[in-house]
Amino acid sequence: MVFATYVFGMTSVVLLRRSSATNGKDTNLKLPQTATEWLVLAFTNSRFIGWGWERPMTRLAETRCAFLWRFAKDLVGALVALDACHAYFASNAWFSNDAPVHGIRLATLPIWEQAANALVWGVYAYVLWFLPYTILALVTVTTRICGPEDYPVLCAPFSEAYSVSRFWGKVWHQSHRNIYLALGDAICNFLWGRQYRPLAAKYVKVATAFGISAVVHAAGSLALRPHPVTGTRECSGALLFFVLQAIGVAFENAVCDQLRLRAPRWMGYVWVLAWGCTTLVLSGWLDEMVSRQSIAPADSAFLHIARTLF
Repeated sequence: MVFATYVFGMTSVVLLRRSSATNGKDTNLKLPQTATEWLVLAFTNSRFIGWGWERPMTRLAETRCAFLWRFAKDLVGALVALDACHAYFASNAWFSNDAPVHGIRLATLPIWEQAANALVWGVYAYVLWFLPYTILALVTVTTRICGPEDYPVLCAPFSEAYSVSRFWGKVWHQSHRNIYLALGDAICNFLWGRQYRPLAAKYVKVATAFGISAVVHAAGSLALRPHPVTGTRECSGALLFFVLQAIGVAFENAVCDQLRLRAPRWMGYVWVLAWGCTTLVLSGWLDEMVSRQSIAPADSAFLHIARTLF
């Protein structure tokens, strides 16, 4: 695993250098040293964002006390959201009765329940990603292992998610953003050199980013336990879901940029929710995930923490 990570880091640095050199940018990168630093940071950085060659992320100028107070509020909010999701899972027959295990697909439910299940699962996934970052920040900053500047804001607020492209490009976690962009730039430079068309490059970068995401999440799906009834390991849902996201971004660009159409922001929120829930249902990815992992704990997150501590 360490060797694979090192090779991945070296490859990323090479692609970034090629892309930057073609665009006339000076990166001042030394491959072995940079890749080694990338590897060390990837395994030791408490944020697990070890791309040593990435551009510095935005850092907030705030005191340690203000930082800890902000993250403490975020932690409480995340735990409340997690408990709310678990309460919904326990009260919903599709989740609580293991319906996906017995072949009852989400697409067969009423539309309102499809949307609600997909939305709650999206919140659940976001909270599970957000919690480790928040807890690590509180622990390491409290113990002065790290400072507030080591924990930048990784994503924009949900108020910015009024288009599919903005949701994936700003709101959803951005820890791998630069490496995906570097790979997209490298492909564009390989295809067209310096004189590539901006519009074509834009779609190539979109396809590259979602293509990598599809492969990574498909590998994660294969790593889950086999289906309890059929014994199979499926990953088609993840692949289809991210392909549909790329199509959604392309559709948005065609409508908004090419036709010069502008819509109120509230319509954008409705569109993003509708597209996200619809693609999660149509791809069958949610069926795969729910049927192959446990999601409902015996008690609430607050009670679990209290019992662990006391």
